[in-house]
Amino acid sequence: MTGANEHAVQDSSGDGGREDVREDVIEQLGRTNVLARKYRAGDPGSFPALFERITPALIAWVELRLRSDGSRRVDAQDVLQDVWLRALEGFDGYDSSRSFRAWILGIAKNTLLQCYARRTAAFSLSPSPDSGASTRAGEPKLFDQGTSIVTRLAKDDSFRAFMRFVDELDEEERALLLYCGIEGYSCAQAAARLQISSDTAGKRWQVLRARLRDNTAMKSLATAILE
Repeated sequence: MTGANEHAVQDSSGDGGREDVREDVIEQLGRTNVLARKYRAGDPGSFPALFERITPALIAWVELRLRSDGSRRVDAQDVLQDVWLRALEGFDGYDSSRSFRAWILGIAKNTLLQCYARRTAAFSLSPSPDSGASTRAGEPKLFDQGTSIVTRLAKDDSFRAFMRFVDELDEEERALLLYCGIEGYSCAQAAARLQISSDTAGKRWQVLRARLRDNTAMKSLATAILE
């Protein structure tokens, strides 16, 4: 099952995502969910891999949203930083029987809306003493690791190639990449949002996905974003 199309998988015990959810359910949801569950269970060592695995898709999502809104009122890295602050503060509320990508994208949507409303606000991966955030032991180190990963990704040639690719897309193609590639909507759902036929959405998404995966300059990154 791919990350971009992860759907909720209910545990047969009906536990609603508590820690006794079966391992095979987690495995069905993918490696990202395995890492998220480990961190939620108290394993800080799983955070760097989780952060690095999901961050390319998060940055791509933010950049696509900013482009679709036709605005640069906020900085993509500011949004990303605040998303992870909120995710770490609320990690105990993550339901490990459901898609981690969908969960953190939900946080990202709320964060971006609030960033638009507070366009002059500044966020940092290093929580300030008076921020009021409840953090786990070792979290400052996690923030440092996250900063390093974001910095490295920003300098990555494949990510730059991906963003150049995005800039060359038309509005409908960007929306299909956002909805089908990152947010995990079906082509029919994307078509309804775009007010086009399902057949048209399906064909255009198939061609767009092939272009992404066949581009050698960004192949590995595209795989991570569309996982």
